[in-house]
Amino acid sequence: HLELFDTLEKVNKLFGLGHVFPSLHSVFVTTPYDGGSLFEDFFRNLARSCPQVRKIGLSRRKFPGIDLPAGHEVQIDHHVLQNLCRIKGLEEFFLDHAWPVFISDEALVALISRFPRLRTLHLNPNPIYGVLPSTTFKVLGMISECCPWVENLALYLTPGDDGVHLKTTAPTEVLRN
Repeated sequence: HLELFDTLEKVNKLFGLGHVFPSLHSVFVTTPYDGGSLFEDFFRNLARSCPQVRKIGLSRRKFPGIDLPAGHEVQIDHHVLQNLCRIKGLEEFFLDHAWPVFISDEALVALISRFPRLRTLHLNPNPIYGVLPSTTFKVLGMISECCPWVENLALYLTPGDDGVHLKTTAPTEVLRN
């Protein structure tokens, strides 16, 4: 287990040095809202340096003396999250960030479908800025039907244009938790 508390730029440098941690199964990083979004490099370097990683936590927090950016310049969307696919065997993923994750229902289900061992997904359920996300309540039924292996789920959702209508034919294990 490894916990780091530094800028994402420095964490990327650490994992980009070519060191390999073959037995490391969990990595949790707390980083400030620094200027750039370096998530793609983070996932790529982590996959290369920690081939057995199963649990990832990424938390971007407000540090003293560092102001929160006012815009969406450190936005996380489906393009950024696609880089998670480099992490084979992912079982748990936790993300805390200032803004909602911008990913459609279909893209989120497609992403989760690529991780048959994923049991826990906490995808920024409590953003600091309450901007409406693109993920709707419909995704719960979709995940329940297409990805029944997911046991713990925390998302920031919007009712969407049609309101809340959940339809599922499979047992709602995801919804029960």
